[in-house]
Amino acid sequence: MPSGALSYETATANHPKKENEMSTTFEINILKNGPAICKGSLIIKDADGKIILQGEKAALCRCGASENQPLCDGAHARIDFQG
Repeated sequence: MPSGALSYETATANHPKKENEMSTTFEINILKNGPAICKGSLIIKDADGKIILQGEKAALCRCGASENQPLCDGAHARIDFQG
């Protein structure tokens, strides 16, 4: 069952998409033993709301060993992450 952690909303007649809103097209590819590659219009913020990254592609850490959380720094290879 999905957790509901990720969601999206499409434009409708009752809720039209604003000109400055990002595209709802988003793709996440989980690499074997590696990061989650996110593609689409991204804004990644920290817990305080500060923008960490804004762009079209990001590699998010899945192993927990990255020193650049939440982004991947290749630590998965050093620790032989399996996942």
